[in-house]
Amino acid sequence: MLLLSAIVTVPLASLLWVVLCAQLVQPKFALKRASVGFLHPSCAGGGGGERVLWCAVRAVIAEASSLLDCDRKSSEPSRNAVESARVWIYTRRYRSSPEALRSFVAARLAEQFGAASFSDAVGVVRFMPLYTAVLLDPHLYPCFTMLLQLLAGMFVAAEIVLRHAALRARRFLQTIAVWSRVSGTDAVEAEVLPSVVLDTMGIPLALLCLKWWTLGRIRTGAYVHYPLVSSEMMMQARERARGALRSVWWTGRFAYYRSVLLPLYARCGAATDIVMANSSWTRDHMKRLWCRGDEQQVCQMRKRDETNAIHLVFPPCGPARTGTTLPTLDTKHLRQRIVSIAQFRPEKKHEMQIECFAVLRRRYPRETQHTRLVIMGGARNEADQARAERLCQRAAALEDNAFGEERVQIRINVPRDELERALRGDFGCFLHTMEEEHFGISIVEAMFSGLVVIAHASGGAAHDILRPESSDEPLGFLYKTQDELIERLADVLFRVPIATLQAIQARARMRAQTMFSDEAFNSRFLRALASLNAKSSLFSADSDRHRAVPGTSAAR
Repeated sequence: MLLLSAIVTVPLASLLWVVLCAQLVQPKFALKRASVGFLHPSCAGGGGGERVLWCAVRAVIAEASSLLDCDRKSSEPSRNAVESARVWIYTRRYRSSPEALRSFVAARLAEQFGAASFSDAVGVVRFMPLYTAVLLDPHLYPCFTMLLQLLAGMFVAAEIVLRHAALRARRFLQTIAVWSRVSGTDAVEAEVLPSVVLDTMGIPLALLCLKWWTLGRIRTGAYVHYPLVSSEMMMQARERARGALRSVWWTGRFAYYRSVLLPLYARCGAATDIVMANSSWTRDHMKRLWCRGDEQQVCQMRKRDETNAIHLVFPPCGPARTGTTLPTLDTKHLRQRIVSIAQFRPEKKHEMQIECFAVLRRRYPRETQHTRLVIMGGARNEADQARAERLCQRAAALEDNAFGEERVQIRINVPRDELERALRGDFGCFLHTMEEEHFGISIVEAMFSGLVVIAHASGGAAHDILRPESSDEPLGFLYKTQDELIERLADVLFRVPIATLQAIQARARMRAQTMFSDEAFNSRFLRALASLNAKSSLFSADSDRHRAVPGTSAAR
């Protein structure tokens, strides 16, 4: 009897749930304004992901009318007939009340990005704090972390639906109670699910659930900063599975990646209408995961053609308060500063920076007698803090044994203002030693500030940021080995002529301004959204308002 009840109840409950979700989507012909939702639980953070979020929100608000579908056979309404966008942000519960949450977010963004950067956008958006956002914390899952974190997106999507249903029910009761004071159309439209939901933090299963539950009546998009499963992760598991050491464990891990995690992740990508990647590195990985080649049949859910390709949308990277002039290069003593800005994580290779600096000092003692290495970064947790303290001890040992004075400075958890002052100081070189970095926002900020960049020849640094238009017009210096890094440091500090460095400065600043500024991001982001609404004249390919900036794929 219990089994029979379950057989009847589960399909019936599923049907009622789908009907509820479908009813929460307003028909497109009834919409009076664009409705867009951003799924980003850490919307008050101060990182590059949050800057992408708020620049995207600001761009959507500015171009609200462009996001509406006009499926009527009659002439399309004018832009003035469309009201400002209704933008939702689904976030964690930073504060209990909506107004307190709005004030908290505004204060955090002003602290990180400048007082006037996103104040208007914060005042317009509607926040929906989610209780289930805590389930996305990876520290909750000591085992099967990525899988459980991915599955948590289903609960996030369910809460979004239930919260919108509750809001609509409350508004319906208010409409009945005060029928003459509330417009029925506005009341219904105000609380329905957004017509477009964008994931900017990496919760793909939430998009899949919303897409399925609403029977495809909402459009979904994802801005991918980093793939959940990378090819390097798969290769590592495969190679270790072939070895003798712990082969059983790694064989099982590879099978778990390939048979469980990868197909689920690919299914999420198949249900996403538009995908944006923050770099060529990320785009290439997402193509292999979500667009599949013939050799990756387990990942293939659909083939993306030219109209639904993965769009390359570089993140906005310009410092909020960068000076307008480049550091001068008139005397040699100004070429003695090496700056490194990165979180104290193992992959950032700070220890290698100190070792290479010590070798540089020993190899060229006369030329580097005034050279200093400044390492700045944030410590996210106790492990990062301990790592930073070990770096301080290592630097102190070098001072005692070799240098005789403070030549290596390590600063932990410095404010944003101090970071930008370090970038805007005297001329120097910027050191970035992470391999296979998916993009490298700090590199672009250094280019904005006039520092000559030395970075590893991989990832976003090599393929996007420092990739020159021609081989005789470099934008910085790349290396592959530690010895090459030492020689590149010597080139920037005392070997390369000043005129050459000045030309590199100017080209790098121009590249940063044309490809990685807020305006360049807005242009690419809105062009990517145009694929959701090909009929919109404001997003058409020949629109003067959103012409591609130099160097973009659209410009080519």
